[in-house]
Amino acid sequence: MLLANAWTEEVFRRGNEAGAPLDSATLKFEARGSDFVGTLSVPGRLICPNVPITVTDKGFTFVACLNGQATTIEYDPLDMKYPFKGGSTGFVFRYQAQIP
Repeated sequence: MLLANAWTEEVFRRGNEAGAPLDSATLKFEARGSDFVGTLSVPGRLICPNVPITVTDKGFTFVACLNGQATTIEYDPLDMKYPFKGGSTGFVFRYQAQIP
């Protein structure tokens, strides 16, 4: 999570993951001592700084800054393009590393 400069988040309606994403954002992770936080930004619309990230044995969780929903993202080591995927009620998110 920390090795990438940032992650591109693509958002889909659940059941329409094969279609075009509804939206995209950038998520940057930062370690602060033993804690992790993220900054989610949607160009020209919003920035959600200091989003607490909980690392789990399968990936990570966070509470979405727009709707307050708990979001669970799982790591898939076999998917090199989108290694992190998951969602919340009605939505699916997938993340692609931005590596300089």
